[in-house]
Amino acid sequence: MSLTRILWQDIRHTGDACRQLAAQAETPDYFAHNLDALFDVLCNDLPGPIQLEWPSHNADRQHAGELCEQLALLLADVRAERDDFRYRLG
Repeated sequence: MSLTRILWQDIRHTGDACRQLAAQAETPDYFAHNLDALFDVLCNDLPGPIQLEWPSHNADRQHAGELCEQLALLLADVRAERDDFRYRLG
């Protein structure tokens, strides 16, 4: 299987992460742009292996700290669910 690569940049709202994911990977038509749907898509709907890079994480925390913490926890939860999911925060 080929690697699914996802790059997040300049995340200020949940919709930013969801839109960037949808632009880079095949997401289902019913993908709603919220945290629950993001978790479901990353856990269940994308073929693995998956590599998600978020190099602007530290800078994004300055603008959307609480959201960035929620997303970081979500990524850790996805990692716990999938052994073929990797992520790196910058």
